[in-house]
Amino acid sequence: MSYFYEEHSFGQENGMDLPDQFISYEISLKNNERHFHELIAPSERPTFSNTHLENENKEIENGEPIIQIDDNRTILDKKKCGRKRKNENNTTEHNKFSDDNVRRRVKHLCFKYLLLFINSQIKIKYNNKIGQGIFQKQLQTLNQSQISNAKILFNQQLLEKNLGEIFSDKVTGKLTNIPSDHNKDLIQRLINEEDIEKSIYFKKLFNLKLKDCFQHFCGKKVIDELEGMELFNEINEITSEYLEKYEDGKEYIQQLKYYLENYENIIKNKRARKERSKKNK
Repeated sequence: MSYFYEEHSFGQENGMDLPDQFISYEISLKNNERHFHELIAPSERPTFSNTHLENENKEIENGEPIIQIDDNRTILDKKKCGRKRKNENNTTEHNKFSDDNVRRRVKHLCFKYLLLFINSQIKIKYNNKIGQGIFQKQLQTLNQSQISNAKILFNQQLLEKNLGEIFSDKVTGKLTNIPSDHNKDLIQRLINEEDIEKSIYFKKLFNLKLKDCFQHFCGKKVIDELEGMELFNEINEITSEYLEKYEDGKEYIQQLKYYLENYENIIKNKRARKERSKKNK
């Protein structure tokens, strides 16, 4: 293209005889220029000037790179490369009050106190004769997959699951001496217990849906099978922990209570994101 070399031939204006390779190189450049102009319509051909050549290396104006278009026009190069940060265009701070974090917290609390209650009922039904080691009749802490998952569709479906399905999930990997399917096996033994009274109770207990357990835990609904379970307002541990840990602990507790009382509506009123389809490469 014309701006890669001067319009006159190399040194010929001074009557200099150039080597054949220089002349061949100049002819090659001119042929390339002619080919370039043939491929691009006249209206689309870029125009370049000496000013552009002088500013071939981008200048900086007020910290922004400048692209020289022609003698009379310039534009600021605003293009930014790389991945944008999540909060680049959002000044809202993502903290413990954020929707997804509050939803995870109330799930954690509900799961925790359901687990404690179920284990206490097992002890009562079996008069504390619950065995030892890997055969102990006590549910173990679950892995965090159900709690950490904040996807709307997943949590809408989770609300409709019963306690038997939820607590049959794999045990946390931190318990290396406990089989991952310990809880699943124990629940099956409890609901298939030869003692009819025990079997009936545990079948009813493990058939409770999570959405009903939320209602009981926050005090909006009374479920006979959960009688004796600590309710959110009765747990001093929650109040004292958050009040001591956070300056805004009182507001945080109110936020948790609101989400517990309205959890089902909050989840059902949210629109699940469509899964991104994988593009064929």
